[in-house]
Amino acid sequence: MDIGPAGYLAGYAVAADNSRLGLNVVADSVNALHVTRSAWRTVALEAGVRIFEIELICSDTATHRLRVEARQAEIPGHELPTWKNVLERRYEPWESEHLVVDTANVSVEQAVETITHRRLLSLPETLVM
Repeated sequence: MDIGPAGYLAGYAVAADNSRLGLNVVADSVNALHVTRSAWRTVALEAGVRIFEIELICSDTATHRLRVEARQAEIPGHELPTWKNVLERRYEPWESEHLVVDTANVSVEQAVETITHRRLLSLPETLVM
């Protein structure tokens, strides 16, 4: 079942509410399109908070494929994207300033350290995308 933009719209609303409460927000989503990235920036702007944009990539195609094909759905009935779906997905290059973390070259712990080293996660009222 394709729910279209409903998931993103719900995420924007939750992020806005939590940002206005002074909480840090981490928005973990594909964000393959300019329109979704722009919408997250609008959420932060309207809530009066900073935004720290992060693009996670996997530059090693074989590793990326293995990760996609090894995933298991945690939600009953949820269908995960296939490798073919990943290859066919429209992806627009980022135009805004952001941190790029290549997960082919670092562990999860190293990625987290890279992100937190920038000290932006510790700043109050930050929306992290």
